[in-house]
Amino acid sequence: MSADGQPTGGRGSLTARVFTAWADMAGSMRWLLSLNPSEATILVLFMLSGGFQFLGNVAKLWLDPATAAMPEGEIVSRAGAAFAAALIFRTLALYAFAALSHWLSKLAGGTGSGRDSRAAMAWSALVAAPITLLFTLAGLSFGPLIGESAAATLLQIGPLLLGFALAQCLSEAHGFTRPWLVLAVIAGLIFVLITGLQLLARGI
Repeated sequence: MSADGQPTGGRGSLTARVFTAWADMAGSMRWLLSLNPSEATILVLFMLSGGFQFLGNVAKLWLDPATAAMPEGEIVSRAGAAFAAALIFRTLALYAFAALSHWLSKLAGGTGSGRDSRAAMAWSALVAAPITLLFTLAGLSFGPLIGESAAATLLQIGPLLLGFALAQCLSEAHGFTRPWLVLAVIAGLIFVLITGLQLLARGI
C-alpha cells in the first residue's frame, strides 16, 4: 500500500490477501498485525470496505423500479447520500464499534491495543465487503425469481460473514483462544443494539 512498511508486501499483495483471507482468517490477521499498520492505513482499509458498500447502495438504487420514475436530480441526490452513508457514516460507526469491541476485549482479559482492535475491525470489514457485495447483487438481481424471503436471506449473509471474520480477527488481536465465544458476544451485542434502535424508533 505504501513504501513505509504498510500492507503491500509479505507473501502477496493486499488484493491477494483480501481474497484469500477466508482460507486462514487468523493467519491473515497475524500478517496485518506483523506489518504494524499505521492509523492512516487502518483508515484506508475502512474506506476501501466502504467503497464496496457504496457499490451495493448504488446497485440497490439502480435496480429499484421506483428509480425509473425519479427526476434526475433526486437520483443524484440519493447517490450522494449513499456515498456519504457508505464512506463517512459507516466508517464512523465501525470506529465506534471497534472502540466498544476493544473495551469488551480488555474486560475479558484481551492483550491487544486499541489500534489492534481497530485493525481487526477494518480488516474484517474489508475481507467481508466483496462477498457482501456479491450476495447483495445476487439478492437484488434474482429476487423476483427466488422470492422475497430467499432474497432477504442472501442480503443477510454479508453481516453474518462480517461477524465471523471480526470474531476471528479480534481473537487474534487479543490472544483469545475461543473465537466462537467472541462471535457469540458480538451476536449478542448486535442483537441488543438492534433491539434498542427498534424500541427507540417506536418511541418506547
